[in-house]
Amino acid sequence: MQMNANTKHRLLLLSLGLACFTAPAQQSATSGNTNASPPASTDKETSKTDVAPCPAEFTLRYLPDGIYRVGGGVSAPVPTRTPEATLSNEAREFIKEQHIKQFEAISIVSLTVDTKGAPQDVCVVKKAGYGLDRQALESVAKYRFKPGTLHGKPVPDRFAVEVNFATF
Repeated sequence: MQMNANTKHRLLLLSLGLACFTAPAQQSATSGNTNASPPASTDKETSKTDVAPCPAEFTLRYLPDGIYRVGGGVSAPVPTRTPEATLSNEAREFIKEQHIKQFEAISIVSLTVDTKGAPQDVCVVKKAGYGLDRQALESVAKYRFKPGTLHGKPVPDRFAVEVNFATF
């Protein structure tokens, strides 16, 4: 069954258990291959489009006071608007230079949905590189939600979303 990117984002948000996680980095393909993912970012690879990772307080098991995770009576936020992220110019150049026909990369973004359903404290948990993380942050910052609740009252929830970039 084929799903559009919007549906994938919504299913992912609901199925994550709304907890931050990291995924293994994918290795890049060499020049001449038709399928490729960008190499995992390293400290040596910096560009004007790099973004800072999430602060430690948002990657730890325990969150700051007043911010919740789903479970124990806390319901999940429900996405109402999830604009799709687009490829960065840097990624497009990489794809063109490497003659890649099918490209896929994932950026994992952590956020807090406030009591009004707006994303707050948006940051990158797992980098995709090639300017894609900036695109992911900008897209996720435009998401909107029906906030999660505790005992029927809206509460801020912290969780992660996977932003997929692909050319198929």
